[in-house]
Order: sequence, then structure tokens, then C-alpha cells
Amino acid sequence: MDRDLIQDALGPLRMSAPELESFASSLTALPRPAIRLRPGLEPDSLPFPAQRVEWHERGCFVSEQVRPAAFVHYGAGDYFIQDASSLLAIAALDARGGESICDLCAAPGGKSTAILDALEAGGWLLANEAVHSRVALLRYQLARYGVPRFGLSNRDPDTLADRCEEAFDAVLVDAPCSGQSLLGRGKQTESSFLPATISHCAARQSRILEAAGRLVRPGGRMVYSTCTFAYLENESRVEEFLSLHSDWEIAPQPRLEAWTSSSLNGCYRLWPHRDGCGGAFAAVLRKRAPAGADEVLRAADASHAKPLAGMPPWLSSALAEWGELGACAVRCERDRCFAWPEVPPAEFGESVEGPEIAFLKGSTWFPAHSLAVRRDSRWSAAGTAVLDDVQAAAYLRGEVVPLASRGWAVAVWRGRPLGWLKADGRQGKNHLPKPARLVGRLTV
Repeated sequence: MDRDLIQDALGPLRMSAPELESFASSLTALPRPAIRLRPGLEPDSLPFPAQRVEWHERGCFVSEQVRPAAFVHYGAGDYFIQDASSLLAIAALDARGGESICDLCAAPGGKSTAILDALEAGGWLLANEAVHSRVALLRYQLARYGVPRFGLSNRDPDTLADRCEEAFDAVLVDAPCSGQSLLGRGKQTESSFLPATISHCAARQSRILEAAGRLVRPGGRMVYSTCTFAYLENESRVEEFLSLHSDWEIAPQPRLEAWTSSSLNGCYRLWPHRDGCGGAFAAVLRKRAPAGADEVLRAADASHAKPLAGMPPWLSSALAEWGELGACAVRCERDRCFAWPEVPPAEFGESVEGPEIAFLKGSTWFPAHSLAVRRDSRWSAAGTAVLDDVQAAAYLRGEVVPLASRGWAVAVWRGRPLGWLKADGRQGKNHLPKPARLVGRLTV
């Protein structure tokens, strides 16, 4: 690959000739595989060796010989397969319980589920994806994660900003970019380093940043991140935004000081040849707030939240067969029903999806997969089927399992809910969604 083209893309981030050569060579190599653990789990609980990622407390590198998706623990949700470099933005965001957060460019969902880790006890996530073809994967990832404190929307950033101006404590902008860090995965080509490609992406990023800034309340923060190395798409976008908005400032993160950009303090970079990952960029910006603005805005948000309907009688009847769901904010569409643990913020609106509890197939309502794996004290299944290691592996492959009971039951392995079974007194029919099924031999 043309080294001059690479150096031109880096702009003022000059590298010595030996380092440039090392960087260029690393671009076409696969990064080390990595995972993100569920809160409360430690690397020594895994069935394979793992080494912690320095910039994120729950990130772990694993050996190139390990296939994390080939373990029952993966199907049980103990960890999420996620490139270590993508955890830089999550570390920079530092989501906290009780916050209202927007993940503006959310698909495929790894960062959104990481945000939900912090919001499991309280707070809200709006996961937005403007590209319609990417929404299905985002929907699935949110559903299988089981934390019901989210909404999912499919809006252009400008449209969302018009509706939800100054509504969020924090906004994550993992912006579409030239994707130079994806070369080693075969998902990008050398054309990602061409000036025309970089300029095109930078123009789009400026527009998205403008919209994202409108979503943040006074006193709130915004994380801007990419998976590319071009200076024009990274530090330059931050500098441009700050030059146009005097009420914003860069907010350095002492925890990430070791990865500070050599060009702009408060911006952070990961490099494949230095950090053993794909590579990433992140910066934290803060919107200055007048005295008292924080409290006024929060009160206004709460007062304008629109209550949702209670549970319709037909759904109560169906739920009685599946389990017990305590008081929730419920909304039913023609063929789907959602239930939040409480009334969600006003910005969720009527067009935002949520944690699905039921769906209509033909003329019959079925329990949603997300209900089976729902991590909410208000929910308890009517029946459970405790599976041993062999049965759990078979279930995750989509096979039937022996079951003497009748009716709906949640398959459970080592205390983890896996999904739905419907038993006839002899065996349990597998209702695990096809995207959740794992192929081949599974290891415990």
C-alpha cells in the first residue's frame, strides 16, 4: 500500500519511517479477537483464557485460536463479541445510571448494549439508526441483551434533532467514516485512504455532528468517534465543531490519557501496531450550561412524558400462559407489543420501538424472545426448563430437547435464560429465533 497516501491521510500526525512501515503492515492484519463481559463477570469465569483490555474494564482480548461464538456461554449472554477498539468510545462516554442517552448511529448494536450495562438499574437509551437496512440487526442485538430500558428509532439525525432538541444527558456519535481500520477484516479497500473518500466522509460527519449537538442538553456531553485514522475525519471535525459553537468545549478524560492524540488534547486514538486492535478515534465534548439549566430541563422532560396505555385484556390473558409481568408501560401495534418498566421519556414518542413482549404470527400471539431473556425484576416465567450442558448446546443449535411438562417454558442453563420452549409432555419445541442459533459443536 502507498505509504505516502497513508501519511497524507494522517496529516499533522507525523510518523517516523520505521513506525509508518509498522503501521502500514498492521492495516492488513486481522486484529486480536476480543469480547465484552457482562457486568459482574470476571475473566476467570470464562471457559477460555482472556486478557483485559486496558482502556475498558470489561473488555478482554482472547487468543486467535479461540472462537468465542462456539461456547454455550456466548449463547447464554455472558459476553458480547466486540472489537476492542470499539470500546474506546464506550470508555469515553462513561455512561451512568439514571442518564438519558442517545446512540445516534447505533447499528449493529455493540455500543448500545454496552451503554445498557450502565442503565440496567435506571435511565434510558434511545438507539437510533438512520439506515433502514441496518435496523433489523440492531433490533435483534437489543432484544437478546435483555435490558428493557431502551427505545429504537429509524430517523435521520436532523429529523431526530428537530423532535428531541436538548433532550439527552449524553449522545454517542459513532459516525459513518472511511473505515480504514477495517482493511484487515476485508470490509474495506485501499480506496479508503483516497482524498476524495476522506473528504466525502468528513462532509457527512460535519452534518451529523451539527444534528448531534442539538440533541444534548446544557451541561451534557457528546462523544464523537470513528473507526478510521484520517485526520480530516477525526481531530479536524472536532476543531471545526468547536470553532462554530462557542458554548461547547473539549473535555479531557484523565482515564484515557495514555491514548491522547499527539495533535489535540482531549482526543484519543488507538493504533493497530501499538495497541493490538483494529484502531479507533474518540473525543469528548461538553455543552456549557447556565446556572440552574440542568434542573429546569429535567423537570420539563418529566412533565411532558406521555403515559402509555395499560395492558389490554387479551394480552393479560396470553401472558398468564407465559409468565407474570408486573406493572409496565405497554404499547401494542398491529402485530407487536412492547413493555417498558416505566413510562419512557417523551422523546421516545409513538413511532419508537421498545422491548418486545409479544408478536402476532398468523392469527396467534407468541411470546417474544426478548421476553424470555428479559432482565427485569418485574418479569418471571410461568415455567422453566433447566437444561444440562449437553441439552443447552442442543437448544442453542435449534434442536428440540426432552421435556416432560406441557406448555410454554423458558430454557435455563446455569441460571441464565436462553429462550422459549413449548412442551407437549414429551419434548420441548425450540422457539429460539434463527439469528440466535449457533452452528456446529458448542463447548462448555
